[in-house]
Amino acid sequence: MKRCVVIPSYKAAQTLRGVIESLPREIAEEGMAIMVNDGSPDETGQVADQLAAEYPFAIAVHHPRNRGYGGALKTGLKEGLSRGGDVFPIVHSDGQYAPHMAVELCAPIESG
Repeated sequence: MKRCVVIPSYKAAQTLRGVIESLPREIAEEGMAIMVNDGSPDETGQVADQLAAEYPFAIAVHHPRNRGYGGALKTGLKEGLSRGGDVFPIVHSDGQYAPHMAVELCAPIESG
């Protein structure tokens, strides 16, 4: 199963890098992380683009205007499905949900 971490991001310019860099090695090697910049007025979009350029597993998607948390989730899930994702842990861009737990969040689904 292909793991696809969805990261809804709004006003996350200061925290997004730490979240991406805290994801488990298994995500970097076998999965992907989709950062959805939800029309953020700060530098979140630029940070997401920079991270996508630095890390092959990281993908930046941008909303031109804010669609809210649910809209960002839907965009991330749709993007992940289009790229072959099977399991979708959600991690917040402020680190509120521990990024290093992303693989463990997938375990119940992967084990059936």
